[in-house]
Amino acid sequence: MRSQPCALTTALKDESNYVRWQSASALGKIGPAAAKAVPALIEMLRHNSDERARGDAADALGSIDADTAVPVLAEALKDDNWLALMWAADAVRTIGPAAREAAPALRELTRNPNPGIRQIATEALRKVNDKPPPEKAR
Repeated sequence: MRSQPCALTTALKDESNYVRWQSASALGKIGPAAAKAVPALIEMLRHNSDERARGDAADALGSIDADTAVPVLAEALKDDNWLALMWAADAVRTIGPAAREAAPALRELTRNPNPGIRQIATEALRKVNDKPPPEKAR
């Protein structure tokens, strides 16, 4: 099993979007044992042009190392791409209370014009035990 995270980390840079998606997802399922993949996943989240690859990276980071993932996910919550925002907010929601640092960015997203983003941001705020904004702020 030790060689699997290494091979999967290498696959995060594959030319195929599908291979990158599957590799990130598999690393997330391995969990903390895939900790050596965290820098590559952060790189994928920050710089990959494919939104799904970035989303899978966000999800995997939250499953592998929440402490490292939270600041990176908080940064991703300021992305220009709506799909990337949704994935990052969902990853923060999955982490829960340990992601409290992301609450300010989530609060900002509750005012986003996209109703799906507002909804996931509000749900994530509830999970990190931060109060959602009043109805008027939406």
